[in-house]
Amino acid sequence: MDKIDHHSFVLRVYSIDMETAKTCLNSWHRAHGGKMVDFAGWDMPVNYQSGAKQEHLMVRRSCGLFDISHMGRFLISCPDESALADYERIISSPVGALKPGTGSYGLICREDGGILDDIFNFRLDESTFLLVVNAANRKKDFDWIAGHGSAFRLENIGDDVGMIALQGPKAMELLQLCGFGDKVSDIGERNSISRGNLLDDGIFTRTGYTGEDGVEIYAPNAAILSLWNLLLEQAEARGVECGPVGLAARDSLRFEPGYALYGHELTEDIIPREALLKWACRLAAGDPDFIGKVAIQARYAQEDDFHKLRTVKLSDQGMPRQDMKFFDENGDEIGWVCSGMASPTLEAFYANCYIRQGSSQIGNQVYIDIRGRRKAAEVVKRPIYRVL
Repeated sequence: MDKIDHHSFVLRVYSIDMETAKTCLNSWHRAHGGKMVDFAGWDMPVNYQSGAKQEHLMVRRSCGLFDISHMGRFLISCPDESALADYERIISSPVGALKPGTGSYGLICREDGGILDDIFNFRLDESTFLLVVNAANRKKDFDWIAGHGSAFRLENIGDDVGMIALQGPKAMELLQLCGFGDKVSDIGERNSISRGNLLDDGIFTRTGYTGEDGVEIYAPNAAILSLWNLLLEQAEARGVECGPVGLAARDSLRFEPGYALYGHELTEDIIPREALLKWACRLAAGDPDFIGKVAIQARYAQEDDFHKLRTVKLSDQGMPRQDMKFFDENGDEIGWVCSGMASPTLEAFYANCYIRQGSSQIGNQVYIDIRGRRKAAEVVKRPIYRVL
């Protein structure tokens, strides 16, 4: 990806260091048995001593704690209507229509409709937004936004504000037990935000990446370790099962409820039509324009046998890996795997894949080439796991 020279933006932006980085919880992970790996330029725990499967199941039955400070966090200030309109062009989902204290999932797209990233955009107040982007895309996104908007102020706050997530059916109960009753009362609905100053005392958002209830917590780095320890200590003291969760379980937890992982289900070569993300785009007549909207609308108007995101369940054991090929009963290639795994909750092998629309009907049988052997699989209804 070409880097955009943003020297002309020095008064309102600053660059992002892409050297290997550590979150403010890095020492904690290493001291508590975290198996560390390089992920998107960050030294992150892939799992702890109990293993990824047990971490996954813990979140499904109680709650787990995630270090997600590797995610990108940008603060956008829109002092007037012109700046707000300029920022609205960047994001596919509502911006000006968002009420303060709420957020929405959306996309950043190229002019041709290709997905640069999937994001979460929160409106903190009338003029301020918090934009959360994927760790691997934080510099790409920063440069793209800086190069396609000039009226708003863009600031990288990832070095100052950390991010952790508490997820699971007992997450909200644990927050109450920890004395965060006022914060919990502020976030009664999904995608809502607690009151508070992001850069001072932090905020809670009722969002997550697991399919369970819970929150994501943004706070100054100096406060993150204290929050992390408080949640774990109070969980143990109050008899609530809770522990740290690494990247491996985070992946399986997001896979089951059908959440996309950038670089797998989403890439710059995938458009919202293929990824089933029309709902994340403002495409109705009268909606404000965003970059890529015209191209996306044109693709929806086409009548072609395009590749569509689907989930399949394998009839036999076999681990589907990214880019493995799909075939129909005649042996014709019809698609590819974007991610696959053995579901810890459902105890079966599944794959997310892009399959030609003509072969994508639920119940249709397809075949995956796994190391030279064709494994039968059935197209199933998405998502394979649902709570919320």
